[in-house]
Amino acid sequence: MWYNGIMAWILKSPFHPLLSKNTLLLEYTGRRSGKAFVTPVNYVRTGEELMVTSQRHRTWWRNFIGGAPVRLWLAGEQVNARAITQVDPDEVVQSLQKYLTAAPQIARYFQVSLDEQGRPKSAEVELAALSRVAVRILFNSNKDQ
Repeated sequence: MWYNGIMAWILKSPFHPLLSKNTLLLEYTGRRSGKAFVTPVNYVRTGEELMVTSQRHRTWWRNFIGGAPVRLWLAGEQVNARAITQVDPDEVVQSLQKYLTAAPQIARYFQVSLDEQGRPKSAEVELAALSRVAVRILFNSNKDQ
């Protein structure tokens, strides 16, 4: 997308606080092409890891099936991590539930409403998960789970 370069510049600059609360820059190597890629993605922190989600019809997330090393520009700093794509429907539902619980303000974007306690409605999360994948970003001390 044309604006990715602008986003990358901001996320690597002293102006990163404008975006870095919920956007990071993901650097990775294509598993088939061997090419270097850089893409901005929205994220949510869920405990000791970061969670990213993507529509299934996109292709960038396929590079992390089975896990792969990545470099992040996170809050103005470079961080090495490991990204693991979840495609199993049950795993995607669990991850999307965590994602929307951590950031209920964006549930509407996923066409998920909140219950009386402000939690994402499970049936709607299950429906939203049909068209999405989840990417877990783990830091040094975490192992693939």
